[in-house]
This record gives sequence, C-alpha cells and structure tokens, in this order.
Amino acid sequence: AGLQPGDRLVSVNGTEITSIDSLKTFLKDVSVGDSLSFVISRSGQTQTITVVAGEYVPEGIKQATSNTAASYRQGQSSQGSNSL
Repeated sequence: AGLQPGDRLVSVNGTEITSIDSLKTFLKDVSVGDSLSFVISRSGQTQTITVVAGEYVPEGIKQATSNTAASYRQGQSSQGSNSL
C-alpha cells in the first residue's frame, strides 16, 4: 500500500538510487502525470510500487492559496450584497 516509513528506495524506472542527490537528479526530469516504477526494500524483501507523479505544492503555499481564495469569495459575496 504505497511507500511506508522505513522503506529503502533501490531504483526508479530502472535507475539505481544510491543517495538523496541521485533521487533529486532523477526526479528533476519527471513531469506531472508520469508513471514511475519504484523498487523498494521493505523488511528484507524487494517490492515494486508504481506511482503517478503529482504536483508538489509546499504546505505554506497551500495555506496561502486557500486563504486568498477564501478572501476573494468573501469579497465577492460582500460586493454582491451591496449592488443595486
């Protein structure tokens, strides 16, 4: 059921992952929607997990975007109630 804490990443799409830097190098060319085959080691057994790349939005950005949208909707409601 997906990646879990303690999983050790062995390779992605056949590319050996030996460090966080090698993972970052690989991921820089991945696009949203790409299918990735992760080979992991979990509890001494090798497993393959297929994932689809999504867009990464840092948590602080999500909150700011959400607040901006809420403020905009609130402003729209106020404008609507004041119009003749």
